[in-house]
Amino acid sequence: MTEGSPTLYQVKQSKEESLLELRLPFGETGKQTIHLRICIASDCALIVYADLDELLLANHVIKQLSRAILQRRPSYLLEYIPSYKSLFLEFDLLEADLYKARAFVKSCLSEASFIHAVSDDLKALQGGAIDVACNKAHRIPVCYELLDLPSDLEKVSQETSLTCKEVIATHCTSQLQVFATGFLPGFAYLGEIDESIQIPRLSQPRARVPSGAVAIADKQTAIYPIESPGGWHILGYTPISLISENPEKASLLQVGDRIQFYEISAKEYLKMSSEQASKCE
Repeated sequence: MTEGSPTLYQVKQSKEESLLELRLPFGETGKQTIHLRICIASDCALIVYADLDELLLANHVIKQLSRAILQRRPSYLLEYIPSYKSLFLEFDLLEADLYKARAFVKSCLSEASFIHAVSDDLKALQGGAIDVACNKAHRIPVCYELLDLPSDLEKVSQETSLTCKEVIATHCTSQLQVFATGFLPGFAYLGEIDESIQIPRLSQPRARVPSGAVAIADKQTAIYPIESPGGWHILGYTPISLISENPEKASLLQVGDRIQFYEISAKEYLKMSSEQASKCE
């Protein structure tokens, strides 16, 4: 590596954990250091962590690592699950042990293509290019005025000292990313919402959250794809189904996708709901 080029260093190696440093030549101090940890999750699984304070930057590191691993996917890799700042990897013990699997992950982290992809992503993100490495963009309609369904819009308005219209406008103008999927089929964790509408989870979760509910909690927002219990503040409802018809993808929304909500009226909601129901018949 030449001076000023991205470089990966191994800092620590033990049976339980490998600690690596990815040093990138940019940022306010002229460099950015990313700590990467490869930890044992079980006798057949590893978890890779990207230790960065800024969630969006860490998530892009995990996305690029997922791509690097899938490009060289070995036969013994059974499952991979990316999340906010981590990547879970499960492998077949009949084909590989922990040492072989860890060596494979380290080789992916050491690849020049991965290191330079991370460097390019972080430069673009720090330069304000929010759509860098975006998989797919979605615009999702939300009705915030359905009076016959549970809503916390007034509560959020009071606790944030914003009017209901301001809460809605802020929610709709937020540029969101799918950071992780899980909890329910089709459930996607979206973030980060604007600081002005960030609010903790409900102190008493609901036993029943209707399908299509659009809710917020802390820095996140999400859509409940099916009826379930939940502790997030409900702002509105979408008529769009998030359950994918593709058997290989449970959710219409995938990690790395970009989301933006837009407001619709109750009349538009009922019309779209009817059209959605017709498609499912």
